[in-house]
Amino acid sequence: MLIHLGKISLYLLGLGSFILFMRELLYIRRRSPPHLVKQFFNFFKGQQGRISQLYQDTDLDAALSFAGFKMKGSAWQYKFYRDLLFITSIIALHSYFLIVQQYPLRGVLMTSMFYMLSLTGKSFAPGKLFLVMAGKEKQKQKNDEIIDLYMLLSNDYQAEQNDHYQSVFSKLTEFSSFTKALRPDLDRLLFDYPVDGAKAFKDFGQRVGTKEAKTLADLLEKINESNPEMAVDLLDKNYITFLDFRRQRRKQRLKINGYSAHTVVFMAIISVIYFTNVATNAYKNILMSALN
Repeated sequence: MLIHLGKISLYLLGLGSFILFMRELLYIRRRSPPHLVKQFFNFFKGQQGRISQLYQDTDLDAALSFAGFKMKGSAWQYKFYRDLLFITSIIALHSYFLIVQQYPLRGVLMTSMFYMLSLTGKSFAPGKLFLVMAGKEKQKQKNDEIIDLYMLLSNDYQAEQNDHYQSVFSKLTEFSSFTKALRPDLDRLLFDYPVDGAKAFKDFGQRVGTKEAKTLADLLEKINESNPEMAVDLLDKNYITFLDFRRQRRKQRLKINGYSAHTVVFMAIISVIYFTNVATNAYKNILMSALN
């Protein structure tokens, strides 16, 4: 092992010495060549535009935005760091093979498996499926907050008097602090409203994209143009609609909880059977008795 490590070190030392020697020859007419580390970082900084163009993926950008991950990075960054990590891991594993003289088959297979799971190029790719699932869960959270926002508006308008009447803009500014998944869309609505007016409500419904959001957007647009009494009437007329939305969401939660409970029970039964077999060799004894 030490002999192989020494050979690799000598090879790397020779290669590094050759690169530094060629660098000194390149800058032989200059008194002081540029700082090596600074030159290294400047090179990669200059290649950032080319790398971003190479890894550009509009479909993945849309999937990340739908899943709510757009603020944490873009598609080209995800794909670049994914490939860089994979290549670095493969190089590290083969360096280990050169030193130990034992091929790390498990490590290579595990690294390849994780890389395949992170692929997002096709609609059936595991990474793309995960983003779609995360996006649907994000939409469900937004729908829950839209229903809660309607309830807050309804209760507030019911208790409000004419001399203390507040506009929809003021109420949304106050209630936006109670939202989480819907907060970016509400902030965008509050930012666009002074410029676009009523169009900002329609853009809000289209941006969220759900039936609940479009219904609330139409309702907010009508309330914004009405007096307190009409606002209360409009909210009362839509009470059954939003109540149905809440019932449908509750049914979906119960169905998902049922599936999860069945899965947990099934896995528990399989685990009990497996550990019982390991502890007593029951399956092996039954198989041997059947063969005999």
